[in-house]
Amino acid sequence: MINLLNIPAAFSEDSSSAAQALPDESAQNSVPSPLPVKALEQSDVFRAYQRSFEDLTGLPLSLRSAHCWQLAHGGSPNENRFCAMMCQGERSCAECLRAQERTKDGVNGQPCTLRCPFGLVETAVGIKLGRELIAYLHTGQVFLEPPAARQPDTVRKRLRQSSLHLDLDEAVHLYGKTRVVGRRQYQAMVRLLQLFAEQLGSLVNQMVLRQSEAPSARIAQVRGFIETHYREKLSLESMARRAGMSPCRFCREFKKAAGTHFTDYVSRVRVEHAKRLLLNPNYRVNEVVFEVGFRSLSHFDRVFQRIAGQSATDWRRVTYGAWK
Repeated sequence: MINLLNIPAAFSEDSSSAAQALPDESAQNSVPSPLPVKALEQSDVFRAYQRSFEDLTGLPLSLRSAHCWQLAHGGSPNENRFCAMMCQGERSCAECLRAQERTKDGVNGQPCTLRCPFGLVETAVGIKLGRELIAYLHTGQVFLEPPAARQPDTVRKRLRQSSLHLDLDEAVHLYGKTRVVGRRQYQAMVRLLQLFAEQLGSLVNQMVLRQSEAPSARIAQVRGFIETHYREKLSLESMARRAGMSPCRFCREFKKAAGTHFTDYVSRVRVEHAKRLLLNPNYRVNEVVFEVGFRSLSHFDRVFQRIAGQSATDWRRVTYGAWK
């Protein structure tokens, strides 16, 4: 469940300058991924969804690497104008960065929604490659309820105390123009992002499968053979013979061409096919196991957990649950 309803109703004059986190969200430091998250951000899939999401909701949507220190929505036509104004100064920019970093760090298997020092909410949804958080989807910069009548005065006082060189009247005016989104509507938006994050995780896994640095023709043929014969027993020795190489050389050339080891590549191909079958409710998990080339349920469970970050049963439940 997304704990949006636990967000305090409004911020007060004595609110701390740090973002206020929702209860029960423990911080998680992810290891920076070597995968080209920038390529994911520039993919047709993400850009099409970004346009659709922003046109539908009017909110900004950004994708950022887990170790990116840039503001999430800078330059977005849907960026909150008050937030954009606040980010003009170095001090305010640093404060916004800290708020966004706390939002990202709060992601622990579920979306994390935080309230910034000025009472606006922002949400981060993690994108995983296996168990590793490699990137985040960001949205927000809205109120979940109309601001109290005294909040503009509180904002003015806070800005004056911050010594920022801003037009206070303009800043308060833009603050008052901040969009109010109902909690249930905002929660539905976040659920859409959850579903999309799952799809992007699968896309990243496919990028691993396609990653190549000028693969040799023989390795390319082996990869094509794996794609069509993944249900069969595929040993390293038999694939090395098919490529006309020694097992040692085959391992080296395959890793160089595919970006991952032979056994991991085969496992990822099988898991991707397993995911497609799991979307069909008529398939039981134990049927999927043998249909995609695994020889035992226990081995399938270990491999699926490692690559997808959760069990096949949980993956199926979460994928269906995102639509409910």
